[in-house]
Amino acid sequence: MLALLLPTASFATDIVTTKGDLYKNAEVTAVEWDGLRITHSAGVAKIPVEELPQDLRTKYRYDLNAVATARKKQEDAQRVIAAAHQREAELEAARAEERRRNEVAAKRAAEEKRARDEWIQETTTEIGQVLLYLLIVGLGLLFYFIPSIVGKHKTNAGAIFVLNLFLGWTFLGWVLALVWACTKDSAMDTLARNRLEHLDDDPIRRIK
Repeated sequence: MLALLLPTASFATDIVTTKGDLYKNAEVTAVEWDGLRITHSAGVAKIPVEELPQDLRTKYRYDLNAVATARKKQEDAQRVIAAAHQREAELEAARAEERRRNEVAAKRAAEEKRARDEWIQETTTEIGQVLLYLLIVGLGLLFYFIPSIVGKHKTNAGAIFVLNLFLGWTFLGWVLALVWACTKDSAMDTLARNRLEHLDDDPIRRIK
């Protein structure tokens, strides 16, 4: 086979292949293990060993069985390489699919986290608003019933509370209730309250 690769003297001639192709004024430019490279009147070409006429096979010492064996080995090697490339392509496709799945999972996790954070923020805001509302309502009620709180120890505490409750919203009623709560009890009211307190402390009254 090495002898076939050595430069070989050639001359222009017509070559007719076993397939019937005609190459005019053909001249061999290279002898390769699987065929001849030639130049001819129409250009350049390579004629496989199987298509060479018998005289050229004999001249260049081609053995069809050896060439077929070598070609089969080459085809097997090419199939192995193609299979390796195919496996590499499949692995790369699998890695790409895994990356895509990871990206989808990461995106879904980020969306869930964002939704959870938004819900927490909204819930916190709503709770804060409710607490603020309750605080305002509590302070409002405290302010509204200031007259009743101030006058809770007066003789007319009940009347002050009623006035505060039903007319406090008019502001004038609230002012009147506050003034009434801040006004000192009269002597008659103080005496009546003391008597009521003494009656409550009377053991005979308690027995009755």
